[in-house]
Amino acid sequence: MQALLPDDQHGQRVLDLGCGAGRLCRHIAVGGAVSVIGVDLSERMLALARGEGSFGGVITYYCCALEDWEAPPGSYDLVVSSLALHYVEDVRPVFANVARWLSPGGVFVFSVEHPITTAPPEQNWVRDAGSNKLHWPVDDYASEGRRTGRWFVDGVVKYHRMLETYLNTLIASGLTIAAVTEPRAGAEVVRARPEFAVEGRRPPFLFVKSQRPSGPSA
Repeated sequence: MQALLPDDQHGQRVLDLGCGAGRLCRHIAVGGAVSVIGVDLSERMLALARGEGSFGGVITYYCCALEDWEAPPGSYDLVVSSLALHYVEDVRPVFANVARWLSPGGVFVFSVEHPITTAPPEQNWVRDAGSNKLHWPVDDYASEGRRTGRWFVDGVVKYHRMLETYLNTLIASGLTIAAVTEPRAGAEVVRARPEFAVEGRRPPFLFVKSQRPSGPSA
C-alpha cells in the first residue's frame, strides 16, 4: 500500500476511508501531509487510533460509514482505503465521490480482498483428510454480491465483485488507472513466517492506484 502512495506527501490533504486504528493515517502524517482525515464506522477502532495521537493536529478522526462521508469538490489531494471497500455493498457512488473530491492530478489508492478470494461462498481452502490445503476453489466468480464468512468471528458480511467491476467503475467515474498489483509475501517474509508461503498459491489482495486527470479538462 505504502509503495503505491505518491513519493512526496508534503503539504497534501488526505482522506482515509475505513481508517481502522489509524496506522495508514499515521504513516502519511509522518510523510508530511498537511491534513489527514480518517473515517471509520467503528468507534472502538477510532478510540485506538485517537490513542496514538493526532501528530500535532494533522490527523482528525470521524465516526461515519465511508459511503456516507461528504466533502466539497477538490477537497483532497490523496484518498486511500485499505481493506475496507469489500464491506461496501455498492462502490459506484463511493468511486464517484472520490473522483469529485480529488483535486486535479489527485491520487486514489485502495486495497481489497482479491476477487478470487471473495468469489467462493465458503471462502476457504479445500483440504484433504489431514487438513492440508489442496487448492483454493474459484466458484461463482461472476455472481457478484453478498458473501458471509469468517474473519476472527463467524458471520462477517462482505461483497464480492469481479476485477472488471472495480476497474471499470473507476474508469466510469473519470479516473485513470495508474497501477494494479497483486502482492505476495516476499522471500524474506516467508523465511521469517513460513506459513505465509501458501499465500502465493492464490492472490489474497488486490491493490489499485488511480488518478484524477490534471489540467483544465479534469
